[in-house]
Amino acid sequence: MNDLRPDRAPDWADTVSGPMRDPSLSAKATFLRALENPPLWLGAAMAVRNIAVAPFGLQRELPGAGHFLERMPVVIDTPEHYETGLEDKHLTFTIATRIVQPVVHVTTAIWFNSLLGRVYLTAVMPGHILATRQIAGRVAGPLTRSMGEPDIPARP
Repeated sequence: MNDLRPDRAPDWADTVSGPMRDPSLSAKATFLRALENPPLWLGAAMAVRNIAVAPFGLQRELPGAGHFLERMPVVIDTPEHYETGLEDKHLTFTIATRIVQPVVHVTTAIWFNSLLGRVYLTAVMPGHILATRQIAGRVAGPLTRSMGEPDIPARP
């Protein structure tokens, strides 16, 4: 495990929640199922993103097979809470899948490490909202979206 989260509240967070389609799944299995066969437009968008961010030194790829999000360092892995994340010089972010039966909560939390991190989030926000709803919609529904991080537990 790698707790890369800064020791402060996130600068930005949003959560998508909904009743689980398969309540027998663990948080990690729910996360992985949500990523199966991602929308085609998302792969194209990530390819464009990787080209666009190269001059700014943002992380472009992680080694290994599978979806980009599956290859990120694991922060928390319990049956009820699976969280991965990535630390970059411009921002740190995590994606947490949390199960509070019968509801699954998917939270994206972001900590800005520079002004460029804020600019980046503004640029990708429309795609983030659409992708999160489509991906989370595979494992839960109907979905609600809320700002903030109500489902991330306090640090021990």
